[in-house]
Amino acid sequence: MSFLDKLAQTIDRRKQQRRSNNNSDNRSDSAKERRSKKDRREAQRRKLFRVPYPFGAAPIDLNHKIIILDISLESIRFVFKNRQETVPVGDMLELEIKFHDDEMITRRIIVKNCYDDYLSKHQYIGHFTKPLPSDRIGKEQAYVLRNFPDFCRDISVMQKKHIQEVEKKLKEEQREEELRKRKQSSQDKIDTNKDSTDDKTKEI
Repeated sequence: MSFLDKLAQTIDRRKQQRRSNNNSDNRSDSAKERRSKKDRREAQRRKLFRVPYPFGAAPIDLNHKIIILDISLESIRFVFKNRQETVPVGDMLELEIKFHDDEMITRRIIVKNCYDDYLSKHQYIGHFTKPLPSDRIGKEQAYVLRNFPDFCRDISVMQKKHIQEVEKKLKEEQREEELRKRKQSSQDKIDTNKDSTDDKTKEI
């Protein structure tokens, strides 16, 4: 084998080694990028993870008559019990939220979005100006999974039922209030007539 042939083989081997090293680096970079993307997605998932609530299990806001549909570290989705009530996007509300274990958390939210879907009209998304504690979301998730396993299997149907149940309860409360007012009005009329009769009797 001549010197030139040996030189050519040496050059070919070095080229192959460089290509192999480049491929190895590319594979390593690609694996790192995939891990990085996965980590980012996982962090985003934890950040945006929402806990949906069935009827009667949602936290209560003591400042406003709202139905909380779900909650996350940084946001809350809700509707007003009175569907005629609205709030402009961009407004700020102060919520005093009472959770199932009686823990109270006060937070301000900025109303970021309002939309309609198959569940209900005028659903609002509010972003907390200060995130909720992460352990609070963990407690809520465990509470719902432990006490309402069927709800977790079919969230969309159960949430629709949740809203319907709240609307039904609200209508019942309104009917009771109207009935109470009518009874009070009737009683006032009876008292007025009685006073009028007593006055006439005294005149006689």
